[in-house]
Amino acid sequence: MKLLLTIVLCIAFLASCGKSAEEIASEKAASEAAALEKKMAPYKAKLIERLKDPDSAMFKSLRVVEGKGGEALCGEVNAKNSYGGYTGFNRFFVSTKKINHSNMDLAILRESDELVISELKRMAYEDVGCQDLVKKKKD
Repeated sequence: MKLLLTIVLCIAFLASCGKSAEEIASEKAASEAAALEKKMAPYKAKLIERLKDPDSAMFKSLRVVEGKGGEALCGEVNAKNSYGGYTGFNRFFVSTKKINHSNMDLAILRESDELVISELKRMAYEDVGCQDLVKKKKD
């Protein structure tokens, strides 16, 4: 009887030493988020260097896509302008290489450009796989 009780207690103790499903899922999510952030870092750096106030940059709706023009980061950025005011979120893409027909590797689509966006910029967004940003209405 003591042997059976000892075995049961040992099994219970060993079972409690492992990670729970929630802990495993949380670690996996954190690892994936860190890998994605690492993948996005060079794109963000390329965009930030062109802003008036790089330290003020805020991002949302970020995603890495694969298009005809290679890999690109698409999303929205809000940063301060020369007057110190935030411009509002503007859609952008940053590509790993220059887009064939446009010689662009970065474009920011401001809301004021909505009606006058050039065909060249529209095609560049499509080449990198961010065409939904051109058609998207302001939130």
